[in-house]
Amino acid sequence: MPRALKILSISYSFPPNPLGGYGLQMGAFCQGLRERGHQVDVLTGGQTSDGPGHGVLRLLSDSATPLQVATINAANVKAVRRAIGTNRPDFIFCGGMDFIGFSCYLAAIESDVPSLTWLGDTWLAQAWRNLGLFDRWHGMISTSGQGGLKRLARRGLGEVGRRLGLDTSPTPRSFGAVAAISQFVLDDLRTTPAPVQHNAPVVPIMLADGFFGPSGKAIGRLPSSNSTLKALFIGRIEMPKGPDVAIRAVAAAVRSGADITLTIAGLRLGELKPLLEKLAAADGISDRVAWAGTPGLPELLQLYRSHDVFLFPSRIVEGLGVVNCEALACGLPIIGTAHSGSAEVIVDGYSGFRVLKDDAESMARHLVELDRDRGRLARLSANCLVLAERFHPSRVMDLLESEILKQLSSGSPA
Repeated sequence: MPRALKILSISYSFPPNPLGGYGLQMGAFCQGLRERGHQVDVLTGGQTSDGPGHGVLRLLSDSATPLQVATINAANVKAVRRAIGTNRPDFIFCGGMDFIGFSCYLAAIESDVPSLTWLGDTWLAQAWRNLGLFDRWHGMISTSGQGGLKRLARRGLGEVGRRLGLDTSPTPRSFGAVAAISQFVLDDLRTTPAPVQHNAPVVPIMLADGFFGPSGKAIGRLPSSNSTLKALFIGRIEMPKGPDVAIRAVAAAVRSGADITLTIAGLRLGELKPLLEKLAAADGISDRVAWAGTPGLPELLQLYRSHDVFLFPSRIVEGLGVVNCEALACGLPIIGTAHSGSAEVIVDGYSGFRVLKDDAESMARHLVELDRDRGRLARLSANCLVLAERFHPSRVMDLLESEILKQLSSGSPA
């Protein structure tokens, strides 16, 4: 058994206030490391619910003034350095660093402590492609294409930031060891100038124990004699995730004669629900759409297992899609977009069907097919359970812990 380590985890998005599934993953990883005997302290944007936390990182708001951007960046850098100095960790574990300033990330990986950054999406690749575009601070101090008073003003702001301990280089100056949620995220990072280690691993998301039975097998769907095909949409409820596409797809399938209902649940449901209700009413399916709020884990498991098919009409580049993995473990074939990391779990004709962005009609055709061919639905469901095995907690934690120990044994800072 490896020796117990003192680990400092740095992530703005963290339970009980995660910004999405990847924040929840960081919480799950830290809890898993604690269960393996390691001491894990967390530096995050709010007080944590699962152990000691510093809770002092500040979010960089889009409405912040240039001076506020500089001072918030400086405060976050100071918080990272203070946490490292106070905790004296053996290792630093980073994730969800795209909300708190690139200077803050550099403060973590440029310390004398070995580190690993888990990438749940393409934020680091974005930084290496165009730091000024990705990071607001660097964008504000860039003098490229600027002249006269604007150039002087940006130089002056950059000098203020430099005195506050912020990075002022036009391109990323450091790179640390990384692991990624999917091969897609790693491959995307390798298209940039970033010096990615040749053996950088994929460490996928870790599902909760409740998604697996005592034998280690995925739990699958509950038996049902209901003739209605029950579709499910779960995610952060915002238009880029495509809940409107799911509504239009179900409406189109119903018009084609299918007997289908749709349940919508997830984070921030209340903000968009009135608009989505209007869309459902306009399509004539208000009586076929149910709203399940933001369920806790027991309710979430019941929700997945009592449905037949999962809809994932995301319009954005996804690292993998946490909800996809949860759906697989509950035996729900996925009909969704696969233009990014989600292609690794939406295997066309095996675990579901791929559709293009905003293609509600194609999604509807697949819904009609599964409504009419329950034998195929059952075969796809069985395949989903096989794919879900790679997300078993012990398997994922073995990968993560092994990579941490490998970086620690290299003896060099990340």
